[in-house]
Amino acid sequence: MSNPKKRAILSLLLLTAAVLTVGLSLSFAQENGDDADEAASEGAVLYQSFCAACHMTDGSGAEGAGTYPNLADNNAVEASADFVITRILDGYGAMPPFAGSLDDAEVAAIVNHVRGTLNDSDETIEADLPESLR
Repeated sequence: MSNPKKRAILSLLLLTAAVLTVGLSLSFAQENGDDADEAASEGAVLYQSFCAACHMTDGSGAEGAGTYPNLADNNAVEASADFVITRILDGYGAMPPFAGSLDDAEVAAIVNHVRGTLNDSDETIEADLPESLR
């Protein structure tokens, strides 16, 4: 199989994964309609839309076209919101930067989801922290 064919197949697989991820995230959001869970749900939906295709829904990471580290039970992720924010805004390695795609509230929601749901951090952040790190 030639390189262009491999790229086309890989692109199709990534697109399919992204579509499935968004569908799962919308289903998850509809199940969690309580106002108290709205912020957590937003973080979960954004994570599914922007992160899960590479880092997996459960944050376990993956290897394939690149290496995508686990985010779940990750000491660096749990220890520092600044670390996670910087990675989201600036990208790292194979991960693209999302500074132009996500606003500060969306970054904060993803960080709170990754650190609180996929790890054991009790700390939540507000949009002013990502704003200060741009």
